[in-house]
Amino acid sequence: MSKESVNRRGFELVCRVFGSMRQQPFTPRLNWITPPTLILAGANDEATGGPGGSVIMSRRIPNSKLKIFDDGGHGMIRERPREVQQLVVEFCNEQGVI
Repeated sequence: MSKESVNRRGFELVCRVFGSMRQQPFTPRLNWITPPTLILAGANDEATGGPGGSVIMSRRIPNSKLKIFDDGGHGMIRERPREVQQLVVEFCNEQGVI
């Protein structure tokens, strides 16, 4: 299978997943997520239209913690790897995981 073929199949799969979310939104079931959850978002996320979805998730997921990077975009792990790592480590420490 060529790289182009794999990329096309991946793109088609992502389109199907996002399309199905309109028909069966998962927002009403977010409260089913019970483990502590760290939600990271960028205020300038152009892929999702901003941090609004992350705010909704944080309000509906019990035991969640939200961090919005004021000057961040969609790829916070790539854009600010050290800060993300620090937040994840701190969160894991708070939860007694490490």
